[in-house]
Amino acid sequence: MVVALFRLLIFYFLKSSHINPQLCLNETLSFVITNRQPMMKFFRKIRQNLLSEGKTAKYFKYAIGEIILVMIGILLALQVNNWNNERLAEKQMRSFLHGIINDLKSDTLQFENRIQIFNNLKEHKKTLLQLSNFEEIDSDSLFMMIRPRIANYEINMTTFDKIKSLDITQISENDSLSTTVYNYYTVWTNSLINLMNWDNEESKEEAYYFYFNHNQFEISLEGYNFEDSNEIINFQEESIRKANLVKLLSEPTGRNHLKRDYTRKQIILNRLERFKDRATSLIADIEKELNK
Repeated sequence: MVVALFRLLIFYFLKSSHINPQLCLNETLSFVITNRQPMMKFFRKIRQNLLSEGKTAKYFKYAIGEIILVMIGILLALQVNNWNNERLAEKQMRSFLHGIINDLKSDTLQFENRIQIFNNLKEHKKTLLQLSNFEEIDSDSLFMMIRPRIANYEINMTTFDKIKSLDITQISENDSLSTTVYNYYTVWTNSLINLMNWDNEESKEEAYYFYFNHNQFEISLEGYNFEDSNEIINFQEESIRKANLVKLLSEPTGRNHLKRDYTRKQIILNRLERFKDRATSLIADIEKELNK
């Protein structure tokens, strides 16, 4: 009987971990059917011997013991199944954490790229605000310096989207780490999206002022890196183009646009630096958790 119970436990374990559950189920049923008669004969013989000897009390004790033993076998099988489920859950969790690390590393590279872009844009506006004489700068160079740039950025949500699709709310036994991960992809990400949307709207307003204000300045396609863009001529004379552009730059509205953009880019730079630090710190926290 003990051997049979152990064999049954093995089948329970296989059923919970085998690649083909249907095959394991068939094997389990086959085992029960095959061993049913020998086991019944074994148990019947013991009961008959006890009854024939008039040992009714021992018979009932044996029956109770048999029930307890079967219950123990079932509980052991359930525990094996629970262990296997926990092992699979831990394996999935570690896979997700490794995926998040890769996504965060991608984020840090993108943050560095955006920091460089926004820093260059800020310096261009700073240069224009510090100049009082634009004679040494041609109109196309001036235009490229004032040209509003929208540097959109999206957090890499690849792994986190998979986690959400599975309705997983706890990706680590470390509650603090789970909270930090969820905050990064919800609270922090939403704040970055709002910041970028704000910059986009302000940049559009700035572009409208310099591009279309009273139709005073004809823009040039030179420097846009389009095919044959340098072959597109301007009807407006260079001296008039520059004079009109300098006028736009010198007026209070134009300078206010430059100042607002300079300030906005500095705010975004500070926020991007903080995001980069958070991503780097989160990578370290996850790696520490994985190395436990």
